[in-house]
Amino acid sequence: MINRRAKLAFPASVCLSFSAAPAMAYPTDLPATQASERVTLATLRGNWSFSTDYYRSGLCQMSGNLHVFEQTKPDLAACVLTAVEVCGAERSVVEQSCEMSFIDGQVEIVSTIEQFIERKPSSLGYLPDNFLLDEVNADEMSGELESAVSSNAVFRRQEGGIS
Repeated sequence: MINRRAKLAFPASVCLSFSAAPAMAYPTDLPATQASERVTLATLRGNWSFSTDYYRSGLCQMSGNLHVFEQTKPDLAACVLTAVEVCGAERSVVEQSCEMSFIDGQVEIVSTIEQFIERKPSSLGYLPDNFLLDEVNADEMSGELESAVSSNAVFRRQEGGIS
């Protein structure tokens, strides 16, 4: 998996100055994802909702739900994605099976269309909705929709956490 948004991180502990008093880490000094919140495929299981920014000149937006199941392999979990794409007065609802991988801090969701629950007239040639998420924690993931179009996407944990 290619990290298109590589970020340089410099741990706060390296920046501590030398003094007679012991160094103390304050909550503002801690990295965004703390060791106690270590994210794994297991912690990503459960129900998520998502939405994208508007695309196609502000005409379309996608939202929906993702359910992540148990791991099928050490670095892979099965999932189901229901995407609702609204473009003006047209709407498509697409059920997709998917696989989620979590490698080097990035989540990749690769989908396969199973069925159209609702199909807008212009959805001929609809492609599976894949995502590359590079900001990942236990309650929110963000990155990009990579399908027939690209758009920023945010996934938020639905109430109830891991199921």
